[in-house]
Amino acid sequence: MRLKWVGEGLPPETRVVMDKVLEMGFTAEDLNCFVHNSVFRDYSKSFIRPQELDKFWSIFKQMELVGSFKGFEAVTMSRPSVVKVNIILENESIPPSA
Repeated sequence: MRLKWVGEGLPPETRVVMDKVLEMGFTAEDLNCFVHNSVFRDYSKSFIRPQELDKFWSIFKQMELVGSFKGFEAVTMSRPSVVKVNIILENESIPPSA
């Protein structure tokens, strides 16, 4: 998921945003990555478990109501899911691996 800075002025420093995430009850072990892209003024986060993303949305909505995330817009990047993939081969005879 991504937090995009849409507020006035420069976006907050990475540490400020990370502190907000920690205030939500998350730890470094919950995050796969945390990236601040200063060019696009956003902060991308990837959680290790899908449950953590659900927990984030629940807490974010509460904190947004009290103004803790003023100036930020939250954007969902992707959700884990099971998909069916068909692979079409032009040559049906695949040589055995060496």
